[in-house]
Amino acid sequence: MCGRYTIYTSSKKFAEYFSANITFEFFKSYNIAPTATIPVVIQTDGERFIVPMRWGLIPSWHNEGRKFSLLNNAKIETVDIKPSFRQSFSKRRCLIIANGFYEWDLAAKPKQPYYYQLRDDEPIGMAGIWDNWISPEGLLTSCCIITTPANQIVSKASVFFVKQK
Repeated sequence: MCGRYTIYTSSKKFAEYFSANITFEFFKSYNIAPTATIPVVIQTDGERFIVPMRWGLIPSWHNEGRKFSLLNNAKIETVDIKPSFRQSFSKRRCLIIANGFYEWDLAAKPKQPYYYQLRDDEPIGMAGIWDNWISPEGLLTSCCIITTPANQIVSKASVFFVKQK
């Protein structure tokens, strides 16, 4: 699961890379955490836009005052069937843009973060879903990252680093 990630490429380069119009200026961060406002690529009427969203999905049907878990990730295995995700997965998909992400080795004491990025340092578009929730303060657009089981690179790298201690 993705719990933290980075953005250090300029807004302009992300817009060029994803062929998108920018609707807000965002800045570098090497420690983006859930609940942060993040840049997200959506497509509307055949055009792509980079828009701000809160990382941590709040479904449109959520009732104010009811306890609700932070939904910063959705597993690909269940995103189409879990009530919190299925409508967004069907109708509101997006790309969450990044330069890299952190995964944690929870077996290490203390737990150890590992950073992953593409070799050529190109931007990453992580699959995501989004929704609009109307709170007492107004409209809040939020999103979450769709995750998959670790591939060979991520799973082997974590094992390699743990064994090297």
